Amino acid sequence: MTEGLACATKRSAARKGNAIITLERWRKDADLASGELLGRCCAAAAVLNGHSVATRDAANLFGRAFGVGYQLKSEADLWLRGDTSAASAYQVLVSAPVVLAAAAADAAGAPPLSVSLTSRAADTNMPLHVDELAVLSAFVERCAVSTCLNFPC
Repeated sequence: MTEGLACATKRSAARKGNAIITLERWRKDADLASGELLGRCCAAAAVLNGHSVATRDAANLFGRAFGVGYQLKSEADLWLRGDTSAASAYQVLVSAPVVLAAAAADAAGAPPLSVSLTSRAADTNMPLHVDELAVLSAFVERCAVSTCLNFPC
């Protein structure tokens, strides 16, 4: 996960389109951060209860999918609860709603977000300014709503 943070931050200045990180990269990071942990926990429970290898593997897949779903909900809650002002710029700019909105905007050929906003992804400890959040919120609302409803989990 640390490698992902460093790579995404370094790429942010040179990226094309709206995405700080790609949807595929977000999914991989979510799987490694939450999916891997929950998958192994579910698999361990199956092993400890004497279940077959097939059941262990199925439990692992379930846990991984659950972990990715949990990560998506957790990041969406930043927006739903309005907690984006307390999060770091990086956390907000690579959250699932922004990544999904960027993917939708890029697919539709929309102009990219301002470089000044997306270059703030390097600010891993500083929150976005109120005016930056307003621009980003409008972007997410415009681009991500229908995409979120069709997210391929």
